[in-house]
Amino acid sequence: MPVLLLMVSIIVFILGVYGPGDPIEVQLGIIMTKLMLNV
Repeated sequence: MPVLLLMVSIIVFILGVYGPGDPIEVQLGIIMTKLMLNV
């Protein structure tokens, strides 16, 4: 499960940095990162 969160967070982070950079995507990336750190 942590691996899945890692993959999703990386994809969202890449989309947020190199993509349109929607605030929602950035927030999702931050939330995923916090979830990973807590796990």
